Formats: sequence, C-alpha cells, structure tokens
Amino acid sequence: MKNTLHLLLFALLALLPFAPANGQSGFRHPGLMHSEADFERIRAGIAAGDPDVLAAWAPLRDCWTANKPVHDIWGVNATIQRGLSGDNFMNAYRNAAKAYQCALKWKITGDKEWADRAIFVLDEYTRINNLLWGNSNISLIPAFIGYQFANAAELMRDCPYWPQERFERCRQWLIDVWLTVAQDFLERRHDTVAREGNWYHYHSNWGVGCALFLVSMGVLCDAEDMYCEGMYWLKEGPGNESLTTVPNQWGGMCNNGWGLVPWTHQDARGPFGRLCQMQESGRDQGHAMAALGLVGCWMQTAWVQGDNAFCNINDHMIASASEYVAMYNIVDPELNETNIPYTQNWWMAGLNATGRGQHRPIWHCFLNAYQRRFNIPMPYVERMHGLWA
Repeated sequence: MKNTLHLLLFALLALLPFAPANGQSGFRHPGLMHSEADFERIRAGIAAGDPDVLAAWAPLRDCWTANKPVHDIWGVNATIQRGLSGDNFMNAYRNAAKAYQCALKWKITGDKEWADRAIFVLDEYTRINNLLWGNSNISLIPAFIGYQFANAAELMRDCPYWPQERFERCRQWLIDVWLTVAQDFLERRHDTVAREGNWYHYHSNWGVGCALFLVSMGVLCDAEDMYCEGMYWLKEGPGNESLTTVPNQWGGMCNNGWGLVPWTHQDARGPFGRLCQMQESGRDQGHAMAALGLVGCWMQTAWVQGDNAFCNINDHMIASASEYVAMYNIVDPELNETNIPYTQNWWMAGLNATGRGQHRPIWHCFLNAYQRRFNIPMPYVERMHGLWA
C-alpha cells in the first residue's frame, strides 16, 4: 500500500478542481481513486523525464508484490474468513493489493504483462470465492479490502485483454458476495441497533469502510443507488462513520460525543480556528489514522466524480480533523496530551498513545486537497507527510 500510494501522491499533486460534466449523465470512468487525466499527466511526466514523476513512479515500478509472476499469488479461498480460528482474510488483502498495483502499472505503461497479472487475480476470485464468513469481524472484510478490489476492476474495465463478460462477472461477484455483507452491517450492525437502542456500538472505521465500499461499487457498477447509499451513511447517517449526527451548536454537526468527529475545539492552530477530534483518537492512533485514511479514499473518489466532498461538509471539517490527528502523531514533545485539546468520548478519557507516530500512507491526500488545491494551510499534515515522503 505504501508503494502504490507514492503514485497516488503525484497523481493528486497537479489535480485541478474538476470541471463540470457538461451535461453528461452517468459516472466518469476510470472514476474511483484515479481519473484518466491523472494517468495522462503521469505518462507525460515519465516520457519527459520529469524527476518528480520518476521518483514517484519508481517504488510502484519496482514493487515486489506487483512484480510477482502472473500465477504467483496468495491462496484464493472459496470462503474468506475473519474473526474465527483459521482466519485467511490476509490472502485477500494481499491479492487485492497486487491486482490494484498491476492495474495501475497497466494504465501507466499499457504493457500487457501488467494487465495479465491484474486480470488473473480478479478472475480467480470471481471463479473461486463465494462466501465471506466470521463473527462480527466479517464486516471488516468488505470494509477494508472491498474498495481495493473495486479499484482494480475499475482500472481494468476498458482493458482489451479482459473480455466484457468476465468484467461483468467480476462486478456481479462483488455484489453477490461482498456488497451484501457491507450493506447488512450498515443497516443492522449485527443487531446492536435493535438491542441497544442506538447506532454507536461500533467504532467509526467499520462504517466508514463499508460505506466507502458502497460508494466505490456505485461507480464500478454505474449504479446511482449504491453510490448514494454510501454517501448517505457518510454524510447524513446516524452511525459513528457519519459527519452529521444530531443537531447541536455547530451547524447541526459534532459536539455531542457521537459520529466520526464527535467534538470540535476552538483552537487557532487549526483550519478556520478549529481542531476536530476524531472518534477513535481516544481508542488508539492506528485506528484514528485508519478511519481518517478511509475517509480520504471516499472523498477522493467523490472528487473524481465531480462531488466535492472535501469541502461540502461544514467548513472543511475533515481538514480540521486531519490536522488534529497529524498534530498528535508527529510525536513532538511540544505537541502532547497537555496542549492538544480533548473531550472525553465514551470510556476514552484522553488521547491514546498506542500506535502513535506509525506510518500510514494517508497524508498526501489531505495535503493536496486542502493546502495545494484549496489554499488552506495544513502545517501538521505537511510535517507528518514529510516524515514518510
């Protein structure tokens, strides 16, 4: 994932605000994390020998996962399982990464060898996998892996080496086996809504991942209802993945202890004088960064479709949230629990240092969207990104 996102970094650097669709209906393709304009810039940069482009391209070009031979993949399981003895979901996320990386290399180079690698993975899963299984952790399979398979399929949809009927079978496999699990979580939450009388049993990353998968599948399948369903849970829904929960003092958002951003703090260090506390910041930083990264994937996908989710949520709320998470994870002695605001959230009494400062390849998305595209200073995100660039 780290290597592939070096490519995404450059693809976003020059991304300009999306032009109107000129009255055209339907979804743009390729239309998830990357647009055709991104690939055109990358190809042109490589051809011109642009050193920045070449530096971004090299890790993906040389990535050992993508360079494994066509048939050298991890075992494809008929039943992908998580949360029980004998878990095997790790194979799926590794193979999804290979398919995605090879699909990127196909779009950039046009070389058939990369198409063959990506197509082999997708065809094998379409042919073999027919069930997701586990305890409640079954929901994390589509939440954390599904959008990666969807991105790979989206990039390969116009490949002449992948017959249309096999692409269609791949889409149907993702609907029949994966999408139903994600929808079931969002709607039922393993019966915790009925049992507990609220939507907040599960932390934010569960719902963010499942909703991201729905948004991704909406584009992949040209299904507006799927896309809008995913956007609903993220923008307006009642769960902890939502940017809107119940009415309160800040424009109907936050400051009630629930939702993706449960508390806001007046703080001159943050964009627009605010820092936004993430729901999982008191749980641990690995989960706080994971939830933020999934939100970034959602917002980037929406952006490619002409839906500016980066700034249509109340004064760039996620800009303030990404600065908040970055501020603590820089691991600067001057930035710690004593001078970063925190309001107790559930049983989480303060910022949790577990996983603090670990690498997560998420920062470039927010740096490019807010600072480089919208001219909103993001000093802490920029510092965090610089640690791993």
